[in-house]
Amino acid sequence: MINKNFHLENKEKLILVISPNPWEFLMEYLIGGILVFLYGIGVIVILITELVRRKTKYYITNKKIIYEYTFLANNVSNVEYSKIQDLHLRQNFIEKMFDIGVIELNTSGSNKTEIKIKGVKNPSEIKTLIEKHIYKRH
Repeated sequence: MINKNFHLENKEKLILVISPNPWEFLMEYLIGGILVFLYGIGVIVILITELVRRKTKYYITNKKIIYEYTFLANNVSNVEYSKIQDLHLRQNFIEKMFDIGVIELNTSGSNKTEIKIKGVKNPSEIKTLIEKHIYKRH
């Protein structure tokens, strides 16, 4: 369900909601696990990591992509398909093994990545879905 920090426009439909896959946070979970045995504070590290993961959402609609982060702050940003200039899929070796990846959205007029969809499962399928909407708009 979409948070109340934003609303869908007229005739805008929600297509997909993505939460980062737990494998995206493997290193944080491993560090937390090690700290549990060493100092006992690893439980806190693991809990915070899981809260960050669960409070990060990406919404794909028929008009735009929305990033929402609601852990300790409310952060919402979106990119309309018509503004997307570049779309990149990144996967390292481990991410490829688990079929997760990062999709980066760049807009014209900006030299930085607007939205990074991190830890997305089946990243090639998600990238193709986004591309269909981009090309539909142009």
